Amino acid sequence: MRRACATVIMLTMLLAPGSLLAQEELTSEQLRRMYDDALAQGKATQDRRNELARDNEKLRARIAELQKGLEEAQAKLTEIADSTFHARSRCAAIEDFLQANPSIRGQWLVFLQKNTIPAANLSQLLDAGWPFRVAH
Repeated sequence: MRRACATVIMLTMLLAPGSLLAQEELTSEQLRRMYDDALAQGKATQDRRNELARDNEKLRARIAELQKGLEEAQAKLTEIADSTFHARSRCAAIEDFLQANPSIRGQWLVFLQKNTIPAANLSQLLDAGWPFRVAH
């Protein structure tokens, strides 16, 4: 802190030699005021630096938290992708099987038209959140 204040004072004196020379004589009160101003500027600079450092740490913690959430979401997405892949591949295999066996395909279509599952129980059997809700 003292080093920063001393640096500010030195810079003030180096950057303003013309104004110092233009005045005939500086009183001790003026010098004291210049010194106090330089100290106040140095303290304000240090306070701002500390505030920015605290903000930076908060942001780093938030980034780490968001990154953890992203990793969890990516893991869930991978799990969902795996389960839907297996379901889609089985469905494709059934479709291929039915295309290769027209008699079985006809029986399957008749079965679907009969709708052996009562409508009242249909909502209980189907999961509206599937495939986005994966049972563990």
